[in-house]
Amino acid sequence: MRIFLQTAIPLLLPFALYFGYLYLARLGRGRSGEGLVPSSIPWTWLLVIGVVLAAVSLGAMALVGSGAPGDPYVAPRMEDGKIVPGRFE
Repeated sequence: MRIFLQTAIPLLLPFALYFGYLYLARLGRGRSGEGLVPSSIPWTWLLVIGVVLAAVSLGAMALVGSGAPGDPYVAPRMEDGKIVPGRFE
């Protein structure tokens, strides 16, 4: 799930925003949304922006992550019937 949030959503966000804009623009002109996909979609730019957003997302997670390189990782475990999350020490 985390991989989906960090890569797929930033990669697909420009496409969703672009097509959402097209849909709203068509509705604003009184059309019902037919012919939603124009023939001149900037696929290359949308893909480049998506890749940049995904890279920024992954870079931010690497910089903000809680563990420093070389820190030992303690796996999640059960203590007194409760799950203690994993952590870096």
